[in-house]
Amino acid sequence: MSIVFAVPPAESAVVWWLLLSALLVLLLGAALRPPARDAFSVVVRGGRVVRVTGGWVVRVPGLEEVVEWPGGQVVLGVVVRGDTADGVEVRAAVEAVVTVPPPQPRARYADPVRSAERAAERALTEALRGRPVTGLLEPDDGLEAALLRGGLGSAGQLHSVEVLELEVLLSPGADQLGRTRAAHGPR
Repeated sequence: MSIVFAVPPAESAVVWWLLLSALLVLLLGAALRPPARDAFSVVVRGGRVVRVTGGWVVRVPGLEEVVEWPGGQVVLGVVVRGDTADGVEVRAAVEAVVTVPPPQPRARYADPVRSAERAAERALTEALRGRPVTGLLEPDDGLEAALLRGGLGSAGQLHSVEVLELEVLLSPGADQLGRTRAAHGPR
């Protein structure tokens, strides 16, 4: 025995209207995104930036992704290990305040904070290589001044740098600071 439910035509239209309304609300909820506070919304499709906006974002669900891009200053903690100009191995930890420029449409998308961190790591490594260990904390030509002068290129604008920690890593057989590898050569 089977039971068949018959819906009168007037009620059928109301049921269809409610189902379509619910579907429309779900689609709008998936396609619209509110603006992020202190950030840009970047729409990415296929790994490329489609558009950048500071307001409400409409996206095509399944084809486009909305990511946040920092709109203000970002604080980066960077730690590198490297050699100074006189061959001393050091580990430096710095805190850098940067502003990341917004992406251009059609450009390949890359995480802006990670890109700025990599650029800061490269700049810090180069700053270490260009100075003797005794000059790393000099106010006019130390690490902080060198990083501020050199900047981060297209990865961001550097506003301030503070050296948080600087460790000199002495290897066995080092007789004097600054001549650690005179006899052994660089690693």
